Amino acid sequence: SAATGSKTHASDFVTAVAKRFMQRKQTVLKMCAANPRTLTRGGTRSLYTHIIVDDERKLMYCDTPKAGSTSWKRVLLVMAGMEKSLYFAKNLHDRRRYRYLSSSVFNKSDVEKRLRTYKKLMVSRDPLSRLVSAYVDKCLNVKNPYGKRIRAWVNRNRSPEARVTGVVSFVDFVQYVLHTAALGLNRMDHHWRPISSLCQPCTINYDF
Repeated sequence: SAATGSKTHASDFVTAVAKRFMQRKQTVLKMCAANPRTLTRGGTRSLYTHIIVDDERKLMYCDTPKAGSTSWKRVLLVMAGMEKSLYFAKNLHDRRRYRYLSSSVFNKSDVEKRLRTYKKLMVSRDPLSRLVSAYVDKCLNVKNPYGKRIRAWVNRNRSPEARVTGVVSFVDFVQYVLHTAALGLNRMDHHWRPISSLCQPCTINYDF
């Protein structure tokens, strides 16, 4: 019957999705084993400032800017009853609206229990695509404070006639990113800091 066929199709879809997530987890394990020092940098103190906790649904989400974080925050706020609509949610990036794992309300035992028992989610994105997205979002608008800060850094060692007065180029933006990276991962802005450092999948065993 049509109903039976629909159920079979749904079951096949769920099985395929589960298989894909298992393959992704295996890929992460292999990469962590091959690059233990590179992929564990950042420290848990920094890590916990990026993990949003939903105690009611026993869910933890690693907040990864420029990788769908705005959409996921909409979902979290609607599920929590703090917003009625995914499309009209406001103040999505106000950290006070979320409970992060770094919150003072969680002691060491609370953190360990949640890491052990809650479902954990992180979202990745091609790093170059994410970098371009950050540039477009933060630098193409000359009034954006990010663009102003980067422009000031670019102009710091330039002669007056070579200084940038409008939008910084993508090349200049990349040079700025490399400069901050050389100072240390924790000094990088979270909009382009590597997701492997923000979410540390070699430290936390993510379910999805």
